[in-house]
Amino acid sequence: MVPMDVPSGTAAACNAAAPTLNASSTFSLREGGEMPIVGLGGGIFQDAESAFASALEVGYRLIDTAPKYGESEAALGRAWTTSGVPRSELFLTSKVGNVGYAAALQSLEASLAKLQTTYLDLLLMHSAVHQPVAKQPRSKLHAENRLATWKALLEARAAGKYAREKGIALQAYGGGGGGWQLWKKDPNLDLLGRAPITAAAKAHARSPHQISLRWQIEQGLCIIPKAATRAHQIENRILFDFALSESEAEAIGALRSEGPLSLYGFRDPDEYL
Repeated sequence: MVPMDVPSGTAAACNAAAPTLNASSTFSLREGGEMPIVGLGGGIFQDAESAFASALEVGYRLIDTAPKYGESEAALGRAWTTSGVPRSELFLTSKVGNVGYAAALQSLEASLAKLQTTYLDLLLMHSAVHQPVAKQPRSKLHAENRLATWKALLEARAAGKYAREKGIALQAYGGGGGGWQLWKKDPNLDLLGRAPITAAAKAHARSPHQISLRWQIEQGLCIIPKAATRAHQIENRILFDFALSESEAEAIGALRSEGPLSLYGFRDPDEYL
């Protein structure tokens, strides 16, 4: 993997370094370790094992999954153990819910067993919301269980099961604009159909999806777009032989003022205090 040697958060820096970046580039974590800047979002697939096997063949080394994604973890475990790719070359991500200390550790152990590995490279808290009181944003259980779950994550890392998430790297998900195809219900959610993105797509002879992903990389973000087919998986990695102009990047960035800020409609985490 090739380290990403540009500072995050500046389109100009990433534009200047575009020739040095490729689909195997990584983000150097602050306290050691490398996280691929392009990974595969796990999600729920009709045939998860085939999707993961294809992704590994194409060259993906970061794959994101979660217990909530059905049989995704077990499918990924079977796919990588039969792929011939060494565990040391993989960056596996899974999640635990905001379920408190003991349940978080139990969830982690179950994930490790399904993934057929002894450690994860990144373990995330799958939402800061404590589900039994999800509709009560001011419930103390959100914060209390979030703290207890976080302590469980820190303990897992200290035990060698939470190995690489030691620096600060921003990773975007749902960045392809698909949003479970919510745009079919509301045209305002069709972010890839907005003029700045379609104009850039035409200028660079790329898909709007590729333009969206390229813009995110130029903001210093790591990305994990979901893709079930080999063709789509390959397309999502062809992002490094072009760069957006400053005016294109600014026009796309300005879309945030038009809303919505998120296709998923999640609440601001600061509401859960």
